[in-house]
Amino acid sequence: LSMKNVGENMNDVERNANVLISTMKGFGDESYAFAEKTLNVLNEVSNTSAITFSDLAEAFTRTSAVYNQAGTSIEQLSGLVTGANEIIQNIEKSSSGLLIITQRIQGVTNAFEEDPENLSKVDKALKQIAGVDIRDTNGQLRNTYDILDDIAKVYDSLDSIDKSALGEILAGKRQRSVFQALIQNWSKVKKATESAMNSQDSYMKEQEAYFNSISGHLARLESAWQSLATNSLDADFTKSLIDAVTWIVKLTDACGGLQVVLTGLIASFISFKIVLKIDFLKN
Repeated sequence: LSMKNVGENMNDVERNANVLISTMKGFGDESYAFAEKTLNVLNEVSNTSAITFSDLAEAFTRTSAVYNQAGTSIEQLSGLVTGANEIIQNIEKSSSGLLIITQRIQGVTNAFEEDPENLSKVDKALKQIAGVDIRDTNGQLRNTYDILDDIAKVYDSLDSIDKSALGEILAGKRQRSVFQALIQNWSKVKKATESAMNSQDSYMKEQEAYFNSISGHLARLESAWQSLATNSLDADFTKSLIDAVTWIVKLTDACGGLQVVLTGLIASFISFKIVLKIDFLKN
């Protein structure tokens, strides 16, 4: 319900719960603190970057497990998703492309099995074309985000042939456009990542703003009414009361809206008081 209050296109409570659970399981952290962090990241990045709450949440469900294995944080993943999808404008394609990129960099197949042959090819190509090493000084695979960051730093200096070759090696022909969009839009990746890293309490502040709004008051009224109707009122009486209120609302709307009706009632009341006063003076 809370994601429904602050996120666009997040009206399905069951889906919202699945999104949160899937993301938490993907990152291997099912604590309350990580749930709160996830909501903060979703809210802040969707508020400050060109991506919707719903699209970012959808990408998390698709990519969190793979990127967690690649040592990428949820903040960094939010930046990668935002940067790619701002240009691609298709969250399914952006997510699929991001999955292929990290699988190739980390040397795993679609079934998450090790693929040393392809890893060796990627390692060699990155060194030759971009001067980027996929391993740290201890020989361990580096974080996917850090590797892409190094590629972005030299990408503009590469010629078109090397750019095309790099894209095909890291993403394949079908997903090369996602890699190109990601690297060319790297400034937005970093901006969104920074927003995510500074997202503490973003979600709670949005919730408070919502509950102080008209929509929030109406939602609380709806919740209170449902509780009252369920626990205290007879079903037939409840239905009759709803029908009566509905009729009043429709009549008010037909008369020009609440403002017009209230203005008319106030004017009538004032006129009535004037008439009473005149009668009193006459007597």
